[in-house]
Amino acid sequence: MRSRLPVLFLAASALTCLFLLFSGGAFYAAGSQRGKEIGKVWQLVESTREIIIVSPGSGRSIRMGDRLIIDSGGEELTLTVTYPMMTVAKCKLTGKSSRHFSILKKGMAVYLFKGIRGKTELEHLSRKSIGGIDFIYLKKGRFLMGAPDGEGEDDQHPRIKQKVEGFWISRCEITQKQYLSLMDKLPEGLQFKGDNLPVASLNWPEAVAFCEKFSTSYNVEARLPYEAEWEYACRAGTTTRFYWGDKVDGDYCWYPYNNGGALQPVGTKKPNPWGLYDMSGNAWEWCMDVYDSDSYKYQGRKRSKKTEEDNLDNRVVRVIALKEDKNMGLNVGSADRSNRPYYSRSPYCGFRMVIAPE
Repeated sequence: MRSRLPVLFLAASALTCLFLLFSGGAFYAAGSQRGKEIGKVWQLVESTREIIIVSPGSGRSIRMGDRLIIDSGGEELTLTVTYPMMTVAKCKLTGKSSRHFSILKKGMAVYLFKGIRGKTELEHLSRKSIGGIDFIYLKKGRFLMGAPDGEGEDDQHPRIKQKVEGFWISRCEITQKQYLSLMDKLPEGLQFKGDNLPVASLNWPEAVAFCEKFSTSYNVEARLPYEAEWEYACRAGTTTRFYWGDKVDGDYCWYPYNNGGALQPVGTKKPNPWGLYDMSGNAWEWCMDVYDSDSYKYQGRKRSKKTEEDNLDNRVVRVIALKEDKNMGLNVGSADRSNRPYYSRSPYCGFRMVIAPE
């Protein structure tokens, strides 16, 4: 499988920036953002433009999604951890910094990205809790939706440029306890039961009904995520097959080889770089969209009325954790998509919720 460069935040030189500005996914740092030294450049892999760093005795383990800085002598280059391995980690330069791979040398010092007032990027994400459900606000941005050539299924191609507006999204799949806080009873045919398990065995109208009742109960505009919003949230700035890299990692997701064939409690695996849990693995998740296997090919173009009507009964589901895949053995990638009849029930199909900004 070919390595993919992550599309992450762009950090401008600390010597040329006087303020912090977010615009179209770009990131400019005010002043030096260099925090504690965490290690050294150990190896430089020319073929993949990866940087291997080692951090013995730094007192802090390197984590997926960490933003780091290399002082190249006059310019601070930013990089992001793409594959942590205890005190060793693979990293990639981000944004404009990626142009300067050739000036890197073994032994250069690597520092934690300090962020504003010493906080990490994740700490800057706005969070709130409504009705016992935790939400994170994702700012508007652009990303590449779908799978690159040579990967994934036909309905994930061609890869398309998408722009999404800002929205709140629940950090976890809606649990049975949260569902019962508003609804009279759990969905019929529920196979896996537990307060902190995803509520499943509900059809699309029942998921929509919960969102509508949540809206009226808490005076917000709640709904299921649109498919583009879902993938934007899942990727969290990455372009690899999974939000942690290109190989399945059971530390980040529940899937057929570690879930025992059952749904598992939400939020028990590592989150993605934006703090969202179970975006890969565990329950399937309903989306708002009508499913169309050719929707990427027809982006921005009108399809025939007959074709649209043929698709009305099918809705998009994401996070297909229990489906076999001829290439990977499972479908838990950020671009993986499927569909179910909107009135159907599955013991593995649940949802998470989006709230429109105030």
